[in-house]
Amino acid sequence: MPGLFSAFGLLLAETEHHLTRSLRARLDALRVESLQKVLDELLTEGDHRLAQDNFATTQRQAGITAMVRYVGQSSEIPVSVAPGTPEQIIAALPEAFRAEHQRVYGFQAPASEPIEIMSIGLLARGVSEQARLPGRVPPARAQPPFARKAWFEGHGWTLTTVIGRAAIPEAGIEGPVIIQEYDSTCLVPPGIRAGIDDFGNIRLTL
Repeated sequence: MPGLFSAFGLLLAETEHHLTRSLRARLDALRVESLQKVLDELLTEGDHRLAQDNFATTQRQAGITAMVRYVGQSSEIPVSVAPGTPEQIIAALPEAFRAEHQRVYGFQAPASEPIEIMSIGLLARGVSEQARLPGRVPPARAQPPFARKAWFEGHGWTLTTVIGRAAIPEAGIEGPVIIQEYDSTCLVPPGIRAGIDDFGNIRLTL
């Protein structure tokens, strides 16, 4: 359903709430009470929103991210925070930040370089009891294939099968093929094989 892809994704996407609280402080001066207060506020609000969405307690997930930077930097980077007490989070953040800084920018400053936190974010996710995608998407109504000439680099004008997605054989079909639909056209060049998976997606094999 390429013409409906955005709407299809919206209907099937998991429920998520992204929440943020400002919390600016050097890590070596961050008070445990301040971090605990922000975490409590975020977790309470995330839990409340998922409850409003009718997710049971067992269907709720929460992930914490800290926005961190070296003191004096103009931008911060997100660092995933492992579950734990505020003391454990504060102790683990410097190493986690330096590792992420190395991954993002390719370097890290000496361990003595001061680090500051800018904000704390929460991703509250509601997990459905059943898979949101159906087991199989029924294909559209098949239309009789026909052929027309199409130009392919290195091959010139080639008589090419034009086929609907629903008419693609279970074993697949070898290109050149034009898969033509009401809302989209998929070109399969020579030497590439097209098949359909259980969800109705076109899979191209080189």
